[in-house]
Amino acid sequence: MNIGALFAVIPLLAVVIGLSRVKFPRAPLIAAVLVAGAYGAATASIGIWAATCWDCRVEAGPRSDVLMVFAVLFGILTAGTLVGIWLGARMVTMLRRLMVTARELREIASDVESITFTDNPKRMVAEGYDRVAQAYTQWRERTAKQPITGYLDRVTEGLPHGARVLDLGCGSGAPYAAMLSERFDVIGVDISAGQLAFARDLAPRAAFIRADMASLPLRAGAFDAAYVLYSIIHVPKEEHEGILRSLHALLRPGARLLLVTGQQAWEGTEDDWLAPGVEMFWSHFDRETNERMVEEIGFRTLDARIEPDPLGGAHLFLVVEKPA
Repeated sequence: MNIGALFAVIPLLAVVIGLSRVKFPRAPLIAAVLVAGAYGAATASIGIWAATCWDCRVEAGPRSDVLMVFAVLFGILTAGTLVGIWLGARMVTMLRRLMVTARELREIASDVESITFTDNPKRMVAEGYDRVAQAYTQWRERTAKQPITGYLDRVTEGLPHGARVLDLGCGSGAPYAAMLSERFDVIGVDISAGQLAFARDLAPRAAFIRADMASLPLRAGAFDAAYVLYSIIHVPKEEHEGILRSLHALLRPGARLLLVTGQQAWEGTEDDWLAPGVEMFWSHFDRETNERMVEEIGFRTLDARIEPDPLGGAHLFLVVEKPA
């Protein structure tokens, strides 16, 4: 086998080793350590030889030059091998994410398009967000991401790459689903078809479904983290406890949830919300009721603060954890 074939075949074999992660999760790491160790030993040997034979370089000149060239070529081959192993392992991660998302969507496919509105408030919310989808998306992209990104960092802290995260009431996916889907398997749920149309363009790595958050077609224990940003406040408050119990069931033990909800009890509608003729509905409990509710359901509160809303007013930010 000539040197060109060697440089072509070995990196390809390295990719295969990386792909072996499907059955043997530690194989790529072990192979990478062995390859790096072999290269280190070889270069160290050449270095020792060069140092001990420096005085005889003139006598052994041609042989020394060949060995130094060999060290460089072996280094390039080693780098290609390590990159190949990394690419193979990375391909496995990406394929697993695609397979997980596809499987998840197949499981809920029968429910995605069957959503119906049995009460006027939910129809009002869905139609309202459909009508302001573009304006709301543009506004959300312009507003400052802090302090929400700080809370999301805390909720996803320590999660491995590819962990599954639920964005409940995801809207257009901007900017948080798009941001988190760079690292995690994000599944967004929203009641507005117009918002989801934007979400699929703005966050192509995430998966989105249209559903009522009060009757989520998702399986228990499927998520490593979740966040609910300014969405549960558009659902009649009588359904809030059921939604939070559903979230508790969906999360794995030790998973965290960011919940943005009301800090004062209120229910009502607003005319001409963000655009002429758009009516919007809100409903939420006060801070004490919300904090007591999450504790009674079984969450452990890690943080509870009042944060201002860019659209006016303020909301309760709760970071809670499902005990392991």
